[in-house]
Amino acid sequence: PNPLNTTNLHASHRPNCLTKDRLTAWTPITTRPHPNAPSHRFITRQNFERITSVIVNAWSSSMRKTYGSGLLIFYAFCNSQNIAEADRAPAHSDLIASFIATLAGQYSNKTIRNYVYGIRAWHILHGLEWHMNEPEIPSLLTATWALIPPSSKWPPREPFTIELICKVKEGLDLSKPFDAAFFACITTTLFAAARLGEFTIASVSEFDPNVHCSISGISDVVDRHGFKVKGFVLPVTKTEKTPTTVSWAEQQGPCDPLAAWNNHIDIEVNKPQDSDHTFAYRQPRSSSHTLKPMTRNAFIDKLNRVTTAKHLPHFLGHSLCIGTTFKYLLRGILFEVMKAKGRWRSNTFLIYLHRHAQILTPYIQDKPALHVAFI
Repeated sequence: PNPLNTTNLHASHRPNCLTKDRLTAWTPITTRPHPNAPSHRFITRQNFERITSVIVNAWSSSMRKTYGSGLLIFYAFCNSQNIAEADRAPAHSDLIASFIATLAGQYSNKTIRNYVYGIRAWHILHGLEWHMNEPEIPSLLTATWALIPPSSKWPPREPFTIELICKVKEGLDLSKPFDAAFFACITTTLFAAARLGEFTIASVSEFDPNVHCSISGISDVVDRHGFKVKGFVLPVTKTEKTPTTVSWAEQQGPCDPLAAWNNHIDIEVNKPQDSDHTFAYRQPRSSSHTLKPMTRNAFIDKLNRVTTAKHLPHFLGHSLCIGTTFKYLLRGILFEVMKAKGRWRSNTFLIYLHRHAQILTPYIQDKPALHVAFI
């Protein structure tokens, strides 16, 4: 339950809108163009509107949605404290400090950080200054780690192993369009070391070939040694605004991504066209040739139904990413190579090492010969 006051939020400058549009649709009382600013004399309002429409692209749609949620909570907090509209933006450092302190112990550290960054983005978007007390604000954000409520803590994720995917496969009928697309998606995500959100979309209406993966971005690559891989172009990712290619190679066993892929694109199953989503599937009893893109909710719902029927633990999408790291590291792939394949900019993925003793086992043996063999 939200402990803050969320009544009377929608004034004239706070229209009811989609969460992802809130950063732009909700305007502070003080905003550009500033009447007394020198630039006000020669920059038109249309120019300023253009600046705003360009800056908003600095944040992805999903991030704007998160930031929009933070802006709502910020306004609810200000309402509960009777903060005047004019004092909400530009926000004083003490106001943001009080906001953080109020949320501490009620929300996770990550959520609080995102909400504060959302208020900062809102200031930037509307040309307002953002001056915070540097020693105090970062310290408050750090302190929220110690106050994270138990309800906001996830237990450590377990890896989605090949053995588990094989059991999931037993609960599928790969002659059915959705099951075929689902299995191709789960094996591709795993062996390409991709994120589930990169191969699924939030909603069917949001599919855009310029943003999401499509059949036109798939290619076969052969290196100088004759090794083959299947490449998938991701036009935009969470961290990259330019196209990125991920890939997998044919694998031995029942969870081979190549076999799953060939079944998915078979003319008798789905056969998606160039403009279709990579894992689009035919809809039952539909006379239209239009295929339906794979949404994250549809994927997770299917996964949960199969794991329940097979009496398996429920897994989240992130378990696939962990499973990929787990599998490749156990094969002896160097950590730096895994970091490159997973497209991690930091060493955060190393957290998987101390959670799974199997990965570290060869490094802590008493016999040097085991080290040599492993390396």
